[in-house]
Amino acid sequence: MSGTKEKTQIFSKSENFKEEYCAAIVKVGRLADIDGADNLKQATIDGFSVVVNKNDIKEGDVVIYCKNETQLNPKFLSINNMYEIGEYQLNSNHKEIERLINEDKKDEAKKMVGYFNKNGRVKMIRLRGCPSIGVLIKPESLAVWDKECKGISLEEWLTYTEEGDCIPFDFDTVNGKEFIKVFVPHIPEPNVRKNRCDKRNRQLKKFDRMIPGEFSSHYDTSQLESNMWKIKPEDIITVDVKIHGTSSINANVLVKKPVPMDSGKKWWNRKIVRKIKSVSKNGQTKRMRHDDNTDSILKRLESKKAKEYTIGYGDVYSSRTVIKNRLINPGQTRGYYDEDVWSKYDEIIYPFLERGMTVYGEIFGYQTGSQKMIQKMYDYGCQEGENRLMPYRITSKTEDGKTKEWDVLEVREWTEKLIKKHEWLKDFISPITILYHGKASDVYPDLDTGTHWRENFLQRLKDDKDLFGMEVDEPLCKNKVPREGICIRIDGDPIAECFKLKTNAFRMREQKLIDKGEVDSEMAETYA
Repeated sequence: MSGTKEKTQIFSKSENFKEEYCAAIVKVGRLADIDGADNLKQATIDGFSVVVNKNDIKEGDVVIYCKNETQLNPKFLSINNMYEIGEYQLNSNHKEIERLINEDKKDEAKKMVGYFNKNGRVKMIRLRGCPSIGVLIKPESLAVWDKECKGISLEEWLTYTEEGDCIPFDFDTVNGKEFIKVFVPHIPEPNVRKNRCDKRNRQLKKFDRMIPGEFSSHYDTSQLESNMWKIKPEDIITVDVKIHGTSSINANVLVKKPVPMDSGKKWWNRKIVRKIKSVSKNGQTKRMRHDDNTDSILKRLESKKAKEYTIGYGDVYSSRTVIKNRLINPGQTRGYYDEDVWSKYDEIIYPFLERGMTVYGEIFGYQTGSQKMIQKMYDYGCQEGENRLMPYRITSKTEDGKTKEWDVLEVREWTEKLIKKHEWLKDFISPITILYHGKASDVYPDLDTGTHWRENFLQRLKDDKDLFGMEVDEPLCKNKVPREGICIRIDGDPIAECFKLKTNAFRMREQKLIDKGEVDSEMAETYA
């Protein structure tokens, strides 16, 4: 390793790190032949299929794998001449390429450039019918961009399971510089109508209901390919259908509830706030006790304020990243908020939530009363203008205040009992579709659990059309669309997590929509 830099300082994770959209130091596994291709091989990298040139990549090589739908550092691409021929001017060898083009030697010029478009986007392609998901980068290319990477041994960043399986090292930053990030498609500005009511609402003083630590957002669903090393043959797993909708969270947790205040109390609190600001700035007041300090004065002033809120259980509802009713206007009703699918299901499901209970789910179908779908073409059996909520995760508070994570079977049982007791809910709530529950090794009992089990198990899952409906049209939908994929959870996992396995057909469809600038609401919210 060059210089005196610590190992962890070279490859690291930024504050904005996303496991699904990063780079990983990996070891190349077995290379498989591709029909009709002499120089191309199919490699399984971090669980993903990547087509490589057999003359460039060998089994056992340690390389950098850049995941699908990411964007690489433009200077890295430029100095390594990795932009495609149509963007050759972005490459460092652009003058030589231009000379070759002017001499009518375009074929020769193409050999001296790469295949990245101007966005530096990594996207799925098919070569000789074989899916290639992601891009491999050799350490030599990294050293051309960053001289401090010269001579480093990528092997030092790899660790292994007890069974000998390689655990990739994820990163997005190299020597403090951003190397890779999620590809953010162009998102058109929403056409929001402005009016006097909107302006008045923005001017109203808002009250924050939230209490730190009470409400938890969705955890990120990790890709199974990158986390297959976490699953053991003896683990009890649950496999369910991954629904393509929009995320929803409904909770009954402790919140702040505003206390009605007359003009006199409001005036008094404003006066106290001015004094608090003055003490914080100057550190003293005219009337100080001999044992006073700034902290004791501030504490005494806070105690004199008229009570603005009480604490009690209340509803909180959210999309994947935005708490929809975090802020309220004192004296206003829930009708202050625009009608949307999240508020709709808050009204439906909140009355059935016990104190400390949070339900995570997916809303699918059509937007309420509209011909527009929540996710294009994915109806999941809903009639036009209708939608449903599928709970897939539940947490609750125990008597000692700890968070209990429910198993998926418990989630389904709770949902089914709720619908059975309140029959009208069947038009709004659907139980999770479980495809398998049992020991992981029993899914394919013919696989040897001692030799390459994880690699073989993953490949069988990807190809399984019968049990898991992979690479087939979604049978839950009336429209002809590919199944998004499946989700796998480990029963009793001390770390709450879910692993998703998407179909290649869905990846390709999603990629084409992004190429056309069709970005769904959840993606837009995530990138905002």
